[in-house]
Amino acid sequence: MTSSHVNQQKKRISVTIWYISVALLWCLPSMILVGLSLPAAITGNIGASMVLTAIHAIILGVLLTAAAGVLWQFVPIAFQARPLPRHVLYWHLPTHTLSVLFMSYGFLTHNFDIVAVGGSCLMLVTLAYGTFLVVSLRHARNRTPVFSQLGWPLLFLPVIMFIGILLAAGMISGSNQWLATHAVIGLFGFWALLVIILSYKFFPMFALSHGYQASPQRVVRLYLAGLVLLILGIWSPEHVTQFVSPLHLLGLLGAVISLIAELLFVRDASHILRARKRKRLAPALSAAICSTVIVLTATTAAIVSTSLHLGGAPVPIAYAFLIGGLIPLLLSYLHKIVPFLRFEFRFSHAPDRKAAPALDDMVQRIPFVVGMSAYGVASALSFLLLCFGDANMVRAWGSRVGLVQALGVMIIGYGLLRILRLGGPRPD
Repeated sequence: MTSSHVNQQKKRISVTIWYISVALLWCLPSMILVGLSLPAAITGNIGASMVLTAIHAIILGVLLTAAAGVLWQFVPIAFQARPLPRHVLYWHLPTHTLSVLFMSYGFLTHNFDIVAVGGSCLMLVTLAYGTFLVVSLRHARNRTPVFSQLGWPLLFLPVIMFIGILLAAGMISGSNQWLATHAVIGLFGFWALLVIILSYKFFPMFALSHGYQASPQRVVRLYLAGLVLLILGIWSPEHVTQFVSPLHLLGLLGAVISLIAELLFVRDASHILRARKRKRLAPALSAAICSTVIVLTATTAAIVSTSLHLGGAPVPIAYAFLIGGLIPLLLSYLHKIVPFLRFEFRFSHAPDRKAAPALDDMVQRIPFVVGMSAYGVASALSFLLLCFGDANMVRAWGSRVGLVQALGVMIIGYGLLRILRLGGPRPD
């Protein structure tokens, strides 16, 4: 490869920016859908068209799109692995987006055949993307503890999709057990586990921590063992009063093991943060820590509820996990990641700038604080409505709250756009 060709590639905007941009665009309709779905959600009707559309738009449209972009940048840098070919962007991102749109249309119209077709396309294109990611990981030179555990959530992802496709196509019964298995593997086998694993890399990197002691291998292995036992407990016979089934006991044991793993993770995270170089935390990192706490709290509530077969609060728990935890966690990390991507594009090897600008000079603090505050207040209000409100109150306020959440995301997105424009075009 010639040096001129390399320079030409260096001038291209990072692939991650394209994924992040699409994920932020998905945030706007998703937040509005969440607000419109609250009246049905408060009644516990998780199978309502609007509720299913909102959940999958958040998970697949926002979170999975952003996760693909972050992993694209994260894997080569963190593990010194081979970069993914740029042509993957040209077919993966459009096909992924169209598949999620197709599924959303199927959920809205309650046509599960369309959902199954869209889900099948999504699974195939995700497996193709995952193949390139695995090839990159196989050539990694920096095989850290985080590297050795990252394969677990990636392994769970096609399993979740396959069960969802079978449910949509009617090939397996849409019973509570299959739906609970689909939800538990998806939310806690992929997303919660991914948050735990990446936190062992992001927390030290963004807090500038050194010299701490942590054991991600032990935490992940315990968490996985507990998760498997918890899933077995889901399949314990219902309405049995004469005796406690062995599967139910396994589910209780799995819950205890999973909670122990979470406590060990909290201890490791506290060690990392205490070893930080700078005592003052940036707003984005503070928001990331708060969001991680919400994710862990919702995970704990869901583990207890699942192991004890309590069916009274799945909607508030899922809302706290997705809307109160994962979405602001994503926005917080983007606020730290995008400036570095901008520096890589604009300032690296540029004749007019020899050193990286300070992060405080690049980050748009006010848009982030204002946008995250608006989003956080609206999300807290929605959560209170789900827990203590009635259907009429939720119907009156749900759509307004969704608009405020969307507005908060737009303000944060505006701050990220300012970062991308910092310094003008990249010099030749």
